[in-house]
Order: sequence, then structure tokens, then C-alpha cells
Amino acid sequence: MDDNRNFWENARKNGLGDWLERDLYEYTLTLVEKLISERPGTALQPLRQTARWSTSAEFFIFSPWFTLHPPLANGLQAVYDGVIKVLERNNLEPEDKLKLLQAAVDIVGSHARESTSLKLGDYMEIYALVSDVWDTNRKLAQNFLTQFTNCEQKNLYCH
Repeated sequence: MDDNRNFWENARKNGLGDWLERDLYEYTLTLVEKLISERPGTALQPLRQTARWSTSAEFFIFSPWFTLHPPLANGLQAVYDGVIKVLERNNLEPEDKLKLLQAAVDIVGSHARESTSLKLGDYMEIYALVSDVWDTNRKLAQNFLTQFTNCEQKNLYCH
């Protein structure tokens, strides 16, 4: 891809955009799952890199190569969606959920609030996913809810 400056443009023209976006989301979900099924370190760096792929203007400042060829999908959204999908599974142990929340906050962190294109989940729906670890680590759960939900957009108190 690096040698072909027309890769992204050609991918769009040839109808590969949807396929590449699905592939990115599947790859990201696999990495998010590795955060709790394996040593988190194996997935952290690739997830951090993926989260930096963005369709927003901030991305273009840091990556001149993509100035003319923006990626087909928003990596930050893919990481966010992967985290939420894994949280939606009812079989997560509390300690695994806490590992996931910590990694998500570390990876996505302030980018969630800085991105204008990131679609955040509903506060009440996400709260229901993390309420079982609220007493174990209230600060982490609160930090996650503040960064990963629309509570500020709806002028809600984010706990």
C-alpha cells in the first residue's frame, strides 16, 4: 500500500471500500478480544495504531501521506465499536471487564472527546454494560462512561 499512492482512491473506485471497512472492523474486534483472552500487550500497540486511523481533519495534520488519500474507515470508531461489542457479551468475568475498560481508556482516551466523527453510545445503555464493576473500580468505570458515552452531549451528569 505504501508504494501505491493511489491505493485508497482505487479501492473506492473499484467498490472495495465496504469490504475493507468490514475487514478493519473484524480485525479490530479480534484485537479487542485479545485484550482479555491473551496478554493485553500483544493487542495494545496495533489497537493504538488503528485508533489513529481517522477520517477527521486531525489525522491529515499528522500524516501527510494520507492527506490526498484518506483511509476508507475510521479506525477510532472501529476500536470503539469493538470494545462495546465485547462488553455486550454476557459471559465476561468482572476482572476481564476491568481489563477491557482500562485498555479502552488507555487506547481511545481523550481521542473519543476530541473526535467529531466518533459516534458515542447512549449513556444508559453503556452504563448497564459496566454497572457490575462499578463498586470494584468506580473511578475507572466513571472515566470510561465519561469518555465512551454521550452523557456530555445530553448534558447528563456522568456520575
